Amino acid sequence: MRIGIALLRASVIAAAVFALAWIRIPMQPSRLGSVVSIFIGYGIFITIFAFLIGFPLTLLLEKYRLIRWWSSTAVSATVGALLAGIVTYRPTLGPDEIENPMALTFSPWNRKSPGFIDNIPLSQTDFVGSVAFGAIVGAALGLAFWYFYSRASRSAA
Repeated sequence: MRIGIALLRASVIAAAVFALAWIRIPMQPSRLGSVVSIFIGYGIFITIFAFLIGFPLTLLLEKYRLIRWWSSTAVSATVGALLAGIVTYRPTLGPDEIENPMALTFSPWNRKSPGFIDNIPLSQTDFVGSVAFGAIVGAALGLAFWYFYSRASRSAA
């Protein structure tokens, strides 16, 4: 129960970090609505992945008493970078292959919004930016998880 609550709270923090990266200045009311929809939409995916991948990893770390701030941050940053890399990786095309016009990217440094892009060439910087951003969001999730988990275990003792 303690792991689940800590993962849920950490998922909200990670979703907030993910959404805040898409704020652009000057802030307009329509853009604020877009950031809120990014927070809710991608927050659901972050929560699902946190429970599907994070719960078994947390049980394993708990079994060996390795839940520390550095292990939670490192494991979740690695998983975040791997997930972002897997969904945004595009192999180089041969001479007879046609590029898919729809591509995923999660790089706030290169794009205006996350997710599918169309009719815009995807570059290597999109892949690198997505992996780096996945690691940042994962690290935020891991650090927040450790904070909530360690506070819950102290109050239970």
